[in-house]
Amino acid sequence: MGSAATTANVPEILKNVWQNDIFDFMYEDQPFMGLVAKDTSWYGLYQYVTVMYGGMAGRSNTFGDAKANKSPPKYLQMSVAVRDNFATWAVDHKLITLSRNTRGALVRALTESTEKATTKLKRSTCWMFWRNGGGAIGSTSTSSTNTATLYDLNDIRNFDIDDVIEFSADDGIAAAGVRAGSLIVTGLNEDTGVITFDANLSTVPGYTNGDYLFHKGDYNLSFYGVPAYCTLATPTTTLWGMTRTAFPTRLAGSRFTASNLLVIEGIKKALASAHRRNITTTHIFAPPEVYNDVENSLGTQRRYTEEKVGTV
Repeated sequence: MGSAATTANVPEILKNVWQNDIFDFMYEDQPFMGLVAKDTSWYGLYQYVTVMYGGMAGRSNTFGDAKANKSPPKYLQMSVAVRDNFATWAVDHKLITLSRNTRGALVRALTESTEKATTKLKRSTCWMFWRNGGGAIGSTSTSSTNTATLYDLNDIRNFDIDDVIEFSADDGIAAAGVRAGSLIVTGLNEDTGVITFDANLSTVPGYTNGDYLFHKGDYNLSFYGVPAYCTLATPTTTLWGMTRTAFPTRLAGSRFTASNLLVIEGIKKALASAHRRNITTTHIFAPPEVYNDVENSLGTQRRYTEEKVGTV
């Protein structure tokens, strides 16, 4: 009977068809970075920032007491320096030439590498905005051979495949230093917060569960983010040479703990507390889970309001 032509015996007539795009699963939106003012006029080693936090006590319903009690304003000053952040890449000249148009490659290698390096730089800048300047991008809770589970699984966003990671017993602010050696990230599980490394964690001398993780070279060198200026606890350390214990709320932000409250209740009480302290609130930044809780609460209230209006 002979045989029919199939994909197995005449594969030469078929083409390999490529899509015109490479899908990018990196994180795109960074609203806080867009809102932060950018200063391109910096010059010199330091810029001095002066804050008035008290004084001017010369007030009374009695002129004599107002005159006797007068005092000068109280100031503190920060000497702010610059910190570096680099992203480097290299593309072979032959690859640049061979991928210079869409007929020869899916993307132009030079353009693609430049854009991805810029994205990497942007992402690192964005997580630094929400860190204290020590450089830590997460900490471990448990580990086994060459895997570690993050204490906060949401910190998995701060890691990428091939990142070179160092370890330390502190978050970088204490400046005690990193442990000897480093490991390379080979796998990430965003559902469980598990990181897989190229070697066992036991190869890092002194490693223990609870260690902080850093991109190699970041320890104690990242720029200060929101938690450094508006501290989560009453500040005990200096910031750019300024001691902030004299008036913690004016010199280190307003803190509020919403214990045993629903998310929407906690936000409302925090806003009330901020207003009491003459703080103007323009934006609220929250994790997606918190935003979802708020949206669900407001959605229920909106539905109830619409139903009541409809029955009037």
